[in-house]
Amino acid sequence: MSLLEVRNLTKRFGGLTAVHDISFDIEQGKIVSLIGPNGAGKTTTFSMLTGLVKPSSGGIHFQGKNMVGLPMHVVSSQGIVTTFQKTKVFTTLTVEEATLIGTYNWVNTRLPDILLHNKKFCLEEQKARERVKEILQYTNLYEKRKLKCTGLSYGEQRILEIAVAMAANPVLLLLDEPAAGLNHTESQDLMNMIYGLRDSGITILLIEHDMSLVMKISQHVVVLNFGEKIAEGTPAEITNNEKVIEAYLGAGVEEE
Repeated sequence: MSLLEVRNLTKRFGGLTAVHDISFDIEQGKIVSLIGPNGAGKTTTFSMLTGLVKPSSGGIHFQGKNMVGLPMHVVSSQGIVTTFQKTKVFTTLTVEEATLIGTYNWVNTRLPDILLHNKKFCLEEQKARERVKEILQYTNLYEKRKLKCTGLSYGEQRILEIAVAMAANPVLLLLDEPAAGLNHTESQDLMNMIYGLRDSGITILLIEHDMSLVMKISQHVVVLNFGEKIAEGTPAEITNNEKVIEAYLGAGVEEE
């Protein structure tokens, strides 16, 4: 059984069909990319997978469980986690505090525990802080943990987005254009980080406009165009696929 099974997924917004009848599987421990020209339906597909948008029809099964109709926080608690984009929302928080937000997914405390600051709360908080320390060390942000998020460079803010998602203990991590705006060195560091996440057992699904990165890092690629799946396969197969070449030559290579 695949980790994620998407079957005949469709999303209509009024008279507009944004995604039509797409199906694909994601195997556990793989790095998979979802690509396509601007307006292909990638972001809408991500939104359905995370529970942000409810499909008009079709199925999403994760670890054998039906995810359709579940709210985003429930989907996240089941292990499908996406990067929290726009770290400017953390303007008043330090790097450490922002990363701690991700641990809400698994910290086992209730309101009375928090209000009473009891032993259970203290133990859970200690576990959360230890996990955050591990993540910030892994992402090379530990030395800047007391800085406000606004004090990070743009590239570091993109890494912080991943750190917050990592803190939620994802099984399947969805990355939405993680390399956008990064220079060559930062992109290489990002690639190494994604490899490390994969090696730790996390499955990766990413939208990315950097085709060089996609073809280097992906084990499987799914291609959308005008809301429909036009191809899927290995990077080599996708590179030589006539429908894919036509889609990009006809619409340019800028991602949505």
